[in-house]
Amino acid sequence: MPKRESKGFSEYRNEDLFRSIINYASDAIIPIDISGKIVFWNKAAEKIFGYSSEEIVGKPVTKIMPSHFGKHGSLHAEEAIISREGFVGKTFETVGVRKDGSTFPLEFSYSVWTTEEGVFLTLIARDITERKKMEEMLRSSEERYRSLFENAKDIIVLLDLKGKIVNVNKACENYGVKRKEIIGKNALDFVSQDYRSTVFEEIKKLSKGKLVSGEVEIKTPKGIAFAEYSGNPIKIDKHIVGIQIIVRDITQRKRDEERIRQSEKMFRELFETSLDGIVMVDMHGKIVDCNQAYLNMLGYSKNELKRMTFHQITPEKWHKIEERIIKEQVIRKGYSSEYEKEYIRKDGKIFPVALKAWLIKDGNGKPKGMWAVVRDITEQKLREKKLKRYTHSLEGLVEKKSKELKETQLKLLQSERLAAIGELAGMVGHDLRNPLMGIAGAVYYLKTKAKSKLDNTEKKMLKIIEENIAYSNKIINDLQDYSRELILELNEIDVKTLLKESLSSIRIPQSVEIIDETCKRHIIKVDVNKMKRAFVNILQNAVDAMPNGGKIIIKSRKAKDTLVISFKDTGIGIPKEILKKIGKPLFTTKAKGMGFGLAICRRIIEAHEGKLSIKSTVGNGTTVKISLPLTSKMKGKQTILVGFPKSVAAYAKT
Repeated sequence: MPKRESKGFSEYRNEDLFRSIINYASDAIIPIDISGKIVFWNKAAEKIFGYSSEEIVGKPVTKIMPSHFGKHGSLHAEEAIISREGFVGKTFETVGVRKDGSTFPLEFSYSVWTTEEGVFLTLIARDITERKKMEEMLRSSEERYRSLFENAKDIIVLLDLKGKIVNVNKACENYGVKRKEIIGKNALDFVSQDYRSTVFEEIKKLSKGKLVSGEVEIKTPKGIAFAEYSGNPIKIDKHIVGIQIIVRDITQRKRDEERIRQSEKMFRELFETSLDGIVMVDMHGKIVDCNQAYLNMLGYSKNELKRMTFHQITPEKWHKIEERIIKEQVIRKGYSSEYEKEYIRKDGKIFPVALKAWLIKDGNGKPKGMWAVVRDITEQKLREKKLKRYTHSLEGLVEKKSKELKETQLKLLQSERLAAIGELAGMVGHDLRNPLMGIAGAVYYLKTKAKSKLDNTEKKMLKIIEENIAYSNKIINDLQDYSRELILELNEIDVKTLLKESLSSIRIPQSVEIIDETCKRHIIKVDVNKMKRAFVNILQNAVDAMPNGGKIIIKSRKAKDTLVISFKDTGIGIPKEILKKIGKPLFTTKAKGMGFGLAICRRIIEAHEGKLSIKSTVGNGTTVKISLPLTSKMKGKQTILVGFPKSVAAYAKT
């Protein structure tokens, strides 16, 4: 139950004006009596402290404001302090205590009034928690601003509305000037003459509440410096009271920009005046820019090329090659070695070019494009082709002359050697034939005069002597035939007749079958006796290669201006290592003979401007082919000088 209020206070409270103030006031209104007890509690007090009127009326004021009233004891002492020190009408701050025990900042003031019942104090209090927070935030903001102001690398200048410098941070010392030398002066005093009117107008704009920014030249003890600035008005309660300008030194940047401009100017001049084509593309190959030489090379306008990619002006056969070069060289290393490709002109003509490419990167180091220097090498290729042709002709001429020289040297060497061989063959023939004739005469005498007295063994021995005399004569004849001059007596004869006459000179075993597939209409002009000797030698070799019998197939056929006669046997064949040596004089695989047979054959055939070739496979027989011209340049009787045939030139060198 609330305490019973005094009659005087009750009467006063009932007045309409007092009730209105109490009920609708936003501040807590707390009357207390002379003993320090709360006598009334309005709604604002309930909201601020959390107590209801029933809970707090009659309780000491120290319950809600212990830190203030707890210091002075009774209300008499408080009244004495108030009356003596003049606290009435002043505002104080203290700590309030809520019902839940939490504390908060409290602002209050006193009023003293007296009734018939005594003296009363009225406390008018308000919760200033939010205000304190704002004040703290403001202090913090001011501290941060002050820290930023003092420690900023950029110059921060505070001006009044007429441009007078009120304050400046220590960053100004970077220009070689102290703060005290700047404060109090007009900002225009530090601006170069060319920029003063601009800065003056900027200050006028700022004083009217507008934001400004730009670049300016500043006069400093170190000389002229370039700076960029941004300015904003300073407002208090919506009133412009000053100007803040932030100034940043961009002298180095300006110098860098100037160097870049000069570099770009030089590059553009080089770009436009270069005799080589220069082109820039993005990473998709789209043409971004090119110079006049590049346009002249391709026949397009710049606008036309900017709608194209470099793939569209490159024949398809080069696409994969160039993609590999870009991937493996340009992107990986940043550039390519010079390489060749082809371009397609606007008129469709394809021409060769040589180019070298470089990678273009953005500010983050990522590839954003490529540029290349391109040179038309059409004339170079024509010169190379012409030089290659001349070189080839010269090489051919040198080769021809070298060959002729070698042939001349070989012929001379052959002539010298064969002359010696011919002389030796003549001497051997003369020196050996006489003893052989003597032996042959003795054998004949024994066979005729002493025939009846010879037994079978003696007769057999005489026969062996006769055979060896004949064989020795053959060796002498081969040697003399190979070394002496060949005299050809040319006559026309058909191949079939020539073969028939050759076969009549050979003893063909019954186990060997001769198959004649030659044509009687095939007429050749040859020395019949010498060609028969060549045929006989080839046929005899074929018979010897088939000790167990087999077939010899002889064919003739025309091939352009040549008649080809082939002798194919079904014999044992010739191994490769032996086939290479066949036809060389003094080489033979037979038990008897000096190896002149096939060498003489080859010499006879080559004397007729023909060729002899041998093909053989072990187990599949051998084929010998003779190729003779159908229209020989030789007429009548021809004398062929002593010399090795081409096929044995290597042997002659030894």
